[in-house]
Amino acid sequence: MNGNKPEASRQPTTGNGILCAKCDHLNPGGSNTCGFCGSHLHISCSKCGHRNARVLARCTQCGHRLHRSLWRRWQRKFLKNGQKVKPLYVALLIIAILVTYKVIIKLAEYRPPGPN
Repeated sequence: MNGNKPEASRQPTTGNGILCAKCDHLNPGGSNTCGFCGSHLHISCSKCGHRNARVLARCTQCGHRLHRSLWRRWQRKFLKNGQKVKPLYVALLIIAILVTYKVIIKLAEYRPPGPN
């Protein structure tokens, strides 16, 4: 292990069985899927192929990350066909945020004209 410890807060297995990562249901020891929600209880490491409990963040054999980071999941969801975030996208996002900010400030400072 590369000095990386598995998540200490959630124990994947107990003396009674395997904990489900989705619903926290305790399943019998030899189960492959959760008896309550049907999700997989194990995941294979993409680096060494070792079978790990799904609730763990890193492989118990080699320490490699088992799940995609939040950034990678966001990229996969919003950027199709392996596109990369381009500087133009960042610039457009910053401009949109600044324009929205200015509109909100103008609306907050607006005072309707008094009666004549």
